Amino acid sequence: MANSWNTKRIDEIAQVVDSRHKTPQYSDDGYPMVRVVDVKGGVLQLKDTKRVSDEVYADFSKGRDPEIGDLIISRVGSYGNVAYVNSSEKFCLGQNTALIIPEDKSRYLYYALTSPQIKAQIDEMVVGAVQKTISLKTIKSLQIPEPPSEVKTKISKVLSTIDDKIELNRQTNQTLEQMAQALFKSWFVDFDPVFDNALASGMAVNDFPEALQKKAEQRQQVQQQIANGELDAKPLPEDIQQLFPSEFEQTHVPSIGISGWVPKGWETSNLKSFGKVVTGKTPPKKIENAFADKGLPFITPSDVDSDVFALTIARHLSSEGVTSVKNNVIDQGSVCVTCIGSQMGKTVIAPYKSVTNQQLNSIVLAKQSYRNYVFMNLRLRREELFNLGSSGSTMPILNKSSFEGLNTLKPTELVLNEFSKVTEKLIDKILLGSHQNEELSKVRDTLLPKLISGELTLPADNSKCTAATEAYPS
Repeated sequence: MANSWNTKRIDEIAQVVDSRHKTPQYSDDGYPMVRVVDVKGGVLQLKDTKRVSDEVYADFSKGRDPEIGDLIISRVGSYGNVAYVNSSEKFCLGQNTALIIPEDKSRYLYYALTSPQIKAQIDEMVVGAVQKTISLKTIKSLQIPEPPSEVKTKISKVLSTIDDKIELNRQTNQTLEQMAQALFKSWFVDFDPVFDNALASGMAVNDFPEALQKKAEQRQQVQQQIANGELDAKPLPEDIQQLFPSEFEQTHVPSIGISGWVPKGWETSNLKSFGKVVTGKTPPKKIENAFADKGLPFITPSDVDSDVFALTIARHLSSEGVTSVKNNVIDQGSVCVTCIGSQMGKTVIAPYKSVTNQQLNSIVLAKQSYRNYVFMNLRLRREELFNLGSSGSTMPILNKSSFEGLNTLKPTELVLNEFSKVTEKLIDKILLGSHQNEELSKVRDTLLPKLISGELTLPADNSKCTAATEAYPS
């Protein structure tokens, strides 16, 4: 049991290495740099990190590359978050983080650090009124329960089995989204079906407007490769192919389409043509009990990550809270975008009727068939959104009028309906995987404190605990 287990300081069972205390010069490419905002718990994700040059990497890595089994902990602001390194990809640490190198490369120390017991220790030792901070000295002094080695191995195995399933679902969802995005890019960025129809009508490459000739030539080469069996690609079904025009027309907006050229008959419009844009609102402080354990989800930027759906929400509104912001309620399926700060432009779908805070703008769609198109359109335009909000402002911010006026290509209703139909199965599978991960996380979070405290002991084969994952097949 817990009271029979000894404890050890972290610096007795691991090496704790501080990061550099300075802000680097970022680059467009290079090595990933993990900052506080990138340490969110679970397996460390490097996809959306800032990048640094070889020189900066060498300076910040201090000659020691993090390895599989190491841990990263955040120290300032969102303090005490821990991520597990599960990749051999080289990266370095940004300021206000620390590297923990366990002697035991099982995940036991990771799970101990994420348990309520250790988080309570951290909360007691945090300092700072405005910017809460845990010092390196505090991290080194944390008291970690030390059960027998075989017990630590069992705990790690049970919890990592659940986390591995969560990670597999996450990777599957990522693949499904990439498939949907590839179709979006083919239809609405590269206009492949339109070029195919134009070439099939007898147009030569030189007959295209100059701005489109390079793309027409590339598409002609792809068609030839398919015909020769050199490229394994299936053509669109004839009924779908015929939904697309065979001509282009020039618009007055150079940023739309290919240098301002778009499929003939498609509309150069803006975001508000797809629905009503709603800026979120936080209930007034005078409203007592505005928040509740259960109720309408209250989405904030911290709830918006790389997932398609905003399922894991930290706070919910009570009926009183909802009444105070009733004009800001958004429908299920609305597309939400962060519109302030360094995380501006992150996009998710609200899986339930919800409210957001004022740092998000949402599109309450006029038609459900618009959802997948609008979501993927905005996901691909994050950099554009960030740049639009950064002009002339110290704090990047994209107000409602600029957001709803964002130039957006609007295909015909028939094409939008077909895209919705084709991608719906992919998005539905993503939602199912996200729901599975939510349930698996609840199982893990229930087991974690009981295992770390010794309240729950494990059978020799771990079968009773790991059976929870069998309800969620791949």
